[in-house]
Amino acid sequence: AGNEGQAAYANTLGVPWMAWEVSLPSIYDDYEFWTDEDVWSGLATYAGAAKAVTSPWTWSWYAGLG
Repeated sequence: AGNEGQAAYANTLGVPWMAWEVSLPSIYDDYEFWTDEDVWSGLATYAGAAKAVTSPWTWSWYAGLG
């Protein structure tokens, strides 16, 4: 419900994303959402798919390995 496009695009690029980066809050400064709202279904679907995406970057510096 509004976030699937952004999450899917990030997945195609192999770029990690967080819920706050793709959610569209109904109140401009409140990024809360509930698990029984449509936004949760989209986030859960694409977050699960993101785990299988191969990134073009190693992110080793972020993991403290580089």
